Amino acid sequence: MADFQKRKRIKSILYSNGMLLVVLILLVVLGSAAYGMYGKFEETREKKTLAADKLKELEQEKSSLETSIQMLGTDEGIEAVIRNKFRAAKEGEGLVVIVDKDENNATDAKSSKGLWGFLKGLVGK
Repeated sequence: MADFQKRKRIKSILYSNGMLLVVLILLVVLGSAAYGMYGKFEETREKKTLAADKLKELEQEKSSLETSIQMLGTDEGIEAVIRNKFRAAKEGEGLVVIVDKDENNATDAKSSKGLWGFLKGLVGK
């Protein structure tokens, strides 16, 4: 009989409102921790993709720099860099600078005549 009463007492403690409250609090705490870990997981995934993109960019820059270093190892490469950077020419060579026609200024000059210039243009043609 004492064994039966002991079991009844344990059951009454396990199924009490206090124990239900403890289990509910534990569930909320564990759920909150899981949600926090999911947020950290997403942040880590974003940082990983950014790091992979940065790595690709740095590898491309490395190969470009290695190519430039190899080019500077030759006389032709050094000459090309000097010509581009300082707009230098050898003796007897001239430097030609080609300037593109600015189409915006040409249209602005036509439209700046105003109404009177527009009417003159129609009649004059």
